[in-house]
Amino acid sequence: MINNTRTKLLMCGLAVLSCCLVTSVLGDEPAPTREIVKVVDGVRQILNPATPTGPERSVRLQQSWSYSVSGEDGALPLIGLVSRVVQSGDDTIYMLDPQIGQLLEFSISDGYVRILASPGEGPGEISQAIDIAPMPGGKVAVARQMPGEIVLLDGRGSHKKKTVRLNSGGIMGFATLERIHRLPSGYALKGSALQVENGKQNVCAFLSIMNEEGVEGASIMQRCTALTNLMTGDGMKEIGDVSRSLLACGESVYLVENPDDYVITVYGLDGEIQQVVRREFERRRYTEKERDEIRSVNEAMAKKLPHVSSLFSDDPPEYAPSILSLMVRENGQLWVRPDRNIEPDSDTNPYVFDVFDDQGFYVEQVRLENEEIGNEDITYILDDCVVTLRGLVNQLPGEDVSESEDDGVIRIACYRFK
Repeated sequence: MINNTRTKLLMCGLAVLSCCLVTSVLGDEPAPTREIVKVVDGVRQILNPATPTGPERSVRLQQSWSYSVSGEDGALPLIGLVSRVVQSGDDTIYMLDPQIGQLLEFSISDGYVRILASPGEGPGEISQAIDIAPMPGGKVAVARQMPGEIVLLDGRGSHKKKTVRLNSGGIMGFATLERIHRLPSGYALKGSALQVENGKQNVCAFLSIMNEEGVEGASIMQRCTALTNLMTGDGMKEIGDVSRSLLACGESVYLVENPDDYVITVYGLDGEIQQVVRREFERRRYTEKERDEIRSVNEAMAKKLPHVSSLFSDDPPEYAPSILSLMVRENGQLWVRPDRNIEPDSDTNPYVFDVFDDQGFYVEQVRLENEEIGNEDITYILDDCVVTLRGLVNQLPGEDVSESEDDGVIRIACYRFK
């Protein structure tokens, strides 16, 4: 997902950003003009040059459908807050609305289809949903935030619940779930749990690989803080790296542990590092206007959340994150959206992706073109289309969701790759 401008600024305010440049595996050697492959401590390391081996390729986006909802239009059900949009198969899109507690189904070709799951009792009921992942056979895995459970829905809305359990490190079981990603034989999950060690209670945020029964197979990333520190800014900083990390999954797990650095670590399903992919990259310096906006958000959040005000006390970072998002396409390519092409004062910005092949080599840049997609749109790049949302989540925490810049008009659109 690609957040709108205000949401990105909020994320920057919540995060403790480092201003270090990308660490090169070559030390002080000059930047490479072609990829360099080394093996360090048994792990394959690829340093890609600043430019790809192929030319930039433009892909025109063609609108497949759109809905504008002003409250009286009955074409769509009432929508609250969309947190995730995923594609399943060749033509199905699922959209999760955790505010209302519903899962909507769309067709890439024909638009809105039905409500697959909703709040209430009986089949198709979901609650505390935070994320979704498409599964084989047309099923959808729904991650419940509290308690940490996976609800597996079939095409009829019938569901089976699986409680997520960990079997190592003294973890007592998930307290919450944050993200779920599909793997060939299970899931990659982000969450937090209670750990008891020598009578001391810690809260651990982590990224783990789970099998289909919800049992941990490997732990990839873990940060812990004492339970007594959890509700302080310092405690939140200690575990915040896990939430801030970027994740994409295909046959392997692709992790950007620190979005400030252009470093992608590829893990196998056993949790072992397969390779590390880097790219020579010069980070974009924030404008003073952007830094003032971040500072304003930090001040507002510090007033709203005084018990964790130290989270927002740092001076705004000098540089923007290197990586905004990443995804693995069905052909095995890794698409990475860097911040490099962002123009802060523009109403629209190009969606330019760095494309790496399944070996980790930087092969091309892809530019997605459509003038109707603006900076205030929430944009989900899927395998065969782009879904945009406008007027739903353009608010800062605490604002009325109905008060958007579009006078309450909600617009949902789908653009197919030509």
